Amino acid sequence: MIFKRESLVLNKTLENLGEFFRNISFHNPEYSNFFDSIKLAENENNWFTRKNILHAFKVWGKNLTKTNIDTWLKQYRISRSDPKKILIIMPGNIPLVGLHDLLSVIITGNHALIKCSSKDSILIPFIVTLEGYISKNTSFVSGAIAENKFDAVIATGSNNSVRYFKHFFSNCPAIIRNNKTSIAVITGDETKKDLDNLANDLLLYYGLGCRNVSKIFVPQGYDLFKIIKSLDHFSKVINLDKYSNNYKRNKALLTINNNKFLDNGFFLLESNENLYSPIGSAYYEFYLDKNVVLDKIKTNMSKIQCVVSNELSEISIPFGSAQTPMLWDYADEIDTIDFLNKL
Repeated sequence: MIFKRESLVLNKTLENLGEFFRNISFHNPEYSNFFDSIKLAENENNWFTRKNILHAFKVWGKNLTKTNIDTWLKQYRISRSDPKKILIIMPGNIPLVGLHDLLSVIITGNHALIKCSSKDSILIPFIVTLEGYISKNTSFVSGAIAENKFDAVIATGSNNSVRYFKHFFSNCPAIIRNNKTSIAVITGDETKKDLDNLANDLLLYYGLGCRNVSKIFVPQGYDLFKIIKSLDHFSKVINLDKYSNNYKRNKALLTINNNKFLDNGFFLLESNENLYSPIGSAYYEFYLDKNVVLDKIKTNMSKIQCVVSNELSEISIPFGSAQTPMLWDYADEIDTIDFLNKL
């Protein structure tokens, strides 16, 4: 009964966060600290532009509604009587990428011990201050991880970091996530809106997320300029020096090596069988048989976060939805709530 009452408080806490995110306004004094935090985050990490940060908060505002929260949690029986301390090692590739792990730990009645990425050390601590229940059940690692006590780990990092994580946390219950990427499959029947939405999957957050598409399978003979044209509304990405430098370097290398590619002045489409493309570009690969593509997807699922397509298979998601996951869309398809409940 005690935890049931507490669960109601927790659900309301998430609803309050959602309301705060949905009502963000530059003209409301209540948000002055919020916009101060955005400025600090921009200064810390140039990839975190104000526009992208606000977009991330907007997505979370749409997600954290009473209906979505109830849908997310109704499948679980959460009854924590002995709170565990969960170490969360957060990545910093896109804004708020570690928020889902934090909310999962809090909603299951546990204590979150957070190690922020040096690239994103502003936004998550700011969010923690917004709700008393979250702040009193959250602390931050300021020194070496080894100096802290914890009962389980949720860690996300590069492939090199993951090798270290697996060794260091070998005797501890853990969810450890490494680099992944996402792909799209074009059938030729897509509408202009589908392709415009694919542009979001490619270039939101400058393509830095594991849910961003970096490889596109297209039917033999497909007009690739349809994809290039659909990217026009992202042309301003080239104004960010870091993005522009990556784009120019990649274009120079492709030109020197006589590689086959298409260029619209700010994004490159390169013919390449690999999955992971550099910043400012995506790989494409022609196919004759959809079943061959499906076989390639199955073979490489350990490297793939999302498959974007018009109902190509049961695992595909709609164009434009790669960077708008729902609360129940778990990274690497590992159910974080279930993991925490079993501790």
